[in-house]
Amino acid sequence: MNTTRLESLQRFLQQNPEDSFTRYAIAMEHVSLKNVPQAISLLQDLIKYDSAYVPAYHQLGNLLHTTGKNTEAVKVLEKGISLAQHIGDSHGQSEMQELIEDIMDSES
Repeated sequence: MNTTRLESLQRFLQQNPEDSFTRYAIAMEHVSLKNVPQAISLLQDLIKYDSAYVPAYHQLGNLLHTTGKNTEAVKVLEKGISLAQHIGDSHGQSEMQELIEDIMDSES
């Protein structure tokens, strides 16, 4: 992964600005480039843009946890779990629940 891939994704988003997956992929590319603050910001924007995009909640919660923002991470994950339950995404729901449990274990 490099900036060329990021540039390609950004060009694709310009052509398809409503593509939530591309927005998500750009955020994940920032993670791979070690630009976590930018990834967090992009995932927050994605959730504002498309509040039904379940993977964004999981990844945002994970990044917040890795940066020590556990309370905020749990809030995001709880919203994601609620959404996943509503749309029947049991896989996303279980992944986020496991992450909450990991966060709680790390705090005890």
